[in-house]
Amino acid sequence: MMTDVDSTIPPGFRQTCWRGLRLLHPVDWEPAALSGPKEPAKCILVDRRVERLEMTWKIIPRPPDLQRMYERRGRSERDVPTASLSGVPGWSGLVRKAQAKTTVVAGRYFRDSHCLVQVVLFWQDRRDHDLERSVLTSIRPLSEDGARIWQAAGLKVQVPEPFELASASTRVGCVAWEFASKGRGEPGLSVARLAMPEHWLKGPLREWLGQELPKGFKALRDIRVSQGPHAADEVRSHGGSVLGKIVGRGTYRVDRAWLCETEQRVYRMSYWQKARGEVQFPADLTVHCCRREHLEGLAP
Repeated sequence: MMTDVDSTIPPGFRQTCWRGLRLLHPVDWEPAALSGPKEPAKCILVDRRVERLEMTWKIIPRPPDLQRMYERRGRSERDVPTASLSGVPGWSGLVRKAQAKTTVVAGRYFRDSHCLVQVVLFWQDRRDHDLERSVLTSIRPLSEDGARIWQAAGLKVQVPEPFELASASTRVGCVAWEFASKGRGEPGLSVARLAMPEHWLKGPLREWLGQELPKGFKALRDIRVSQGPHAADEVRSHGGSVLGKIVGRGTYRVDRAWLCETEQRVYRMSYWQKARGEVQFPADLTVHCCRREHLEGLAP
């Protein structure tokens, strides 16, 4: 099981974990783009004014000669003053200066996971060497053994094997991710974090859950359960024909939602599976709320 490392995050920083890679960055650097499951791995962070970081990563069998690669790139860029990156153990790269702007291009190969990471940092005025070093040294692949942490845009979940990201949606007021097992008809799960419930939640959460069921699913019952320190509503449903329900066939689904008073956000998680009766959430599925950055009022 993946260890929750929130307690090791320095004040003023936030953790993003996406597609097997972990990064620490200032709290005002927010994800503007996170690659989907069928796209090359990529993460773009922006502050309120400009882009601050672009990171790409991929698995390759052998380590490239990064120092030589960046030296050749520096020689080819004759119109822009460049220098070699230094002072960041394990990282190679270039520093480009153009008027008041500085761009740092850095790369590192993680041998244990065969992962090549390349990062571009954008400094608009003064280059912050300490912050640059902190961000780069925080980057590392996450273990693929057991459950994996996914964290970005205010949502943090621990997803068990063998689930992999199937889709991701980040829009104003809602962050939602869906995960699937390999193979057609295998179990699936989804998690979401929704803002401003005072504007859209007009009744009990159990009623909202019932209204949000996918087409073809019919609620069987709703119950009140505990979700950490919170009271949660849970709706169990069945998708399929009436005959399928009688003979114990079809897809069974369970949806759970709760209001986190600390964050003033509604969390929802769902799980579905072809089964002969009602299903339960996987034991290793964890949705984190009431986290430190929200207590400090740092998250949106």
